[in-house]
Amino acid sequence: MAARTLTISDKIACHKEVIEALELELSQLKHQALDATLLGNIDTVREYLEIDASYANDVAIYATTKDYTEILDLAIQYGADNFYDCASAATRAGYEAPLERILQEGLSDEDLETLAVIACREGKAGTLELIIDANPNANDGAPALAEIAISRGHAQVAGFLFKREDVRRDIDSLALYASQLNHTDIDYYIIVKLAIDNGATNFYDIAVSALIREPQILALAIERGDILDKIKDFTSTNFASATTQKALEIVYKNSLLKGNNLLVEEIREVANNDDIEITLELDERFEKDVKRLSKAYSYPKGGLAQHIAENQLPGFVEAAKFLNYEISADEFVESLKARQAQQSHSRAA
Repeated sequence: MAARTLTISDKIACHKEVIEALELELSQLKHQALDATLLGNIDTVREYLEIDASYANDVAIYATTKDYTEILDLAIQYGADNFYDCASAATRAGYEAPLERILQEGLSDEDLETLAVIACREGKAGTLELIIDANPNANDGAPALAEIAISRGHAQVAGFLFKREDVRRDIDSLALYASQLNHTDIDYYIIVKLAIDNGATNFYDIAVSALIREPQILALAIERGDILDKIKDFTSTNFASATTQKALEIVYKNSLLKGNNLLVEEIREVANNDDIEITLELDERFEKDVKRLSKAYSYPKGGLAQHIAENQLPGFVEAAKFLNYEISADEFVESLKARQAQQSHSRAA
């Protein structure tokens, strides 16, 4: 039987089938390449990109989200150019190495400014530093970035920005702004303290702002600002008076812990003269811990955490409220875990 001659329609149909098969195969190769990217198999990714580099951008973004800088670099070598998308992903995740690689390719000032805002919102101090270093025109926006970090309660980012000379010019207003926010999170107290450490001196304004919000910040302003003589200004309402009472108790115990006897006596005098109801007596447990902690301030960094963990101080929870800028809870927990592990090992031996 004679062979049938293929019509143009037949040829088109055959070509379509071949094209669809190739597209399916390429799609499968792309998915396999992305799977290899997620697993960090750089050699496998390279083989797939050799076959088809059209999905280099996808590899780049996948590599960035997994903090695989070498695979990201490989994707760029094969033509990836979605630099802003990758930089945004690295910034949000706080991945410094991928971001540093992307910044080598160059981004516009506008892109860098947007990334800086993202870093502040997400609380990523490390990536923010890289972004600012890459943008020589970022100076004008640094105070605004600090305000964003403060509004989100990101103490580490705020502390980094407070060290900049252009931000320090607005440090008083930034400290006041932090004192006006919702203080359910301890980070706002830390931010106010960092602002004071970096030159804020508007202690009275901070104190008034914190009256109905947070005795911890009020205590900080009283302790650092030498404004005890204005204490009557803080007792105009019952609610403010209660906050002041708590703040004075905090300063009193804090001063005892630090051996600041002069401030201890000043608080006693204020409490007596102004008829403020303040509990100046310490319970026996806390007083014992005060004595045992009094020498710990001369310890090197980390020594206080070790001292507390080793001695199992029963009043740590109470004392920690007034030592939170000397020792973090994480430091204490890690030291305590290490101590307990050592004790368990000794018992097992």
